[in-house]
Amino acid sequence: MAPHAGDLAQRIAPLVPQIVSAFGAAAVQQPPLPAAVVGQVAATLAAVAAQYPGPMGPLVAALPDDQKAALQAAAAAAGAAPS
Repeated sequence: MAPHAGDLAQRIAPLVPQIVSAFGAAAVQQPPLPAAVVGQVAATLAAVAAQYPGPMGPLVAALPDDQKAALQAAAAAAGAAPS
């Protein structure tokens, strides 16, 4: 039997800060990831942050400035609204 969406969300919630941190690190890693990959990471983060601004806003805001800037630039280049 597949888990209920609410159950899955509760199981994933404690991992979200680590996921956001990993997305930020991916945006600035050296050697750099392909621009298309960083764009998809940034677009995904922007979409989730737009859908869940309450819990996601502080996590994105807590990223180092270089990571936020890289994600915003990548999201803009990918056509996603930067968060």
